[in-house]
Amino acid sequence: MTRTLSLRHALLTLPVLLILSIYAFIQTSYYQAHAEQLVLPITIDLILTVPIVYFLTIRRHPQIPRYTVISCFVICVLIASLIMPSSDQDLLRVVRSTLIPVIELSVLGVIIYKSRQLIRSYREQGRRADFHEMITLACQSVLPARAAGLLATELSVIYYLLRSPSSPVPREEQYSYYQKNGIKATLIVFIFLIAIETGALHFLLAGWSPVVAWILTILSIYTGLQIIALLRSIRAMPIYIDREQETLELRYGFFSRVSVPLPEIESITAYRRSIDEEEDIVHFSPLGGLSSHNILLTLQSPATISRIYGMRTETSAMTLWIDQKEKFINEMEELIAG
Repeated sequence: MTRTLSLRHALLTLPVLLILSIYAFIQTSYYQAHAEQLVLPITIDLILTVPIVYFLTIRRHPQIPRYTVISCFVICVLIASLIMPSSDQDLLRVVRSTLIPVIELSVLGVIIYKSRQLIRSYREQGRRADFHEMITLACQSVLPARAAGLLATELSVIYYLLRSPSSPVPREEQYSYYQKNGIKATLIVFIFLIAIETGALHFLLAGWSPVVAWILTILSIYTGLQIIALLRSIRAMPIYIDREQETLELRYGFFSRVSVPLPEIESITAYRRSIDEEEDIVHFSPLGGLSSHNILLTLQSPATISRIYGMRTETSAMTLWIDQKEKFINEMEELIAG
């Protein structure tokens, strides 16, 4: 991965030099004197020539995804909007109002298409497929990792807010993690606190700055919607053992997930003690110490926990809560021993 990042930085050298050269030229008196004749070729160089040069640079390096050309184009449009005088942005305004929305809709269409393909493939293989996993894989096939994580999270929030609240059909080797630890009550309390705090804070700030008051209010409302989406998703996304793939699928709604190969599990024990900061143990729950735990899972090698917005946590020991603790431990010990 480090080698790929270094290669990507090296490949960006020529496009960055081109942008810097164009910026330096725009600051000259020659451009100012002939702006009417030069604005069109300069704009085309910024939004087309630079992405083309980037594409020609990366085409011999298959480890660099081709979709990054789209990202390069969008970034070039943004840079052009910043460095070109506002009076010289007629073409840019047309691009921003037409091409950018077309690109956004096209990317969304490709993501939906790839998600449907993935769901169909999983079903044909007899594997379980949840919305967040499918939409994340689809986004990662089209967008850079960070952008994919952001978009997948936003789409998951919308999906779990709107989907039916029905629970999945119970199966023998799936386990819930929200019925006996009070997490539902905790999250509901958070929602009420956010509602109360949002109203009070908006009232206090409105006299000072209505803009700031509304920004904080919108952010608070969105945070509350995220918690509601989490509440709805933890019912729909249980922890389960996949015997065919030989993995333990750990999920905490769409906020946390990790697929652990069964041969990589070193031990699984009952565990209620608090975690010290010095210990190399992490909470699988995205709420950290605010949520309870009753199991410690230790791995032979580190696993990567995927969290919302593309964040990741690497660990070889994690705590989690399972409602059916004894049954889960017995089942896992049999699988580890076998």
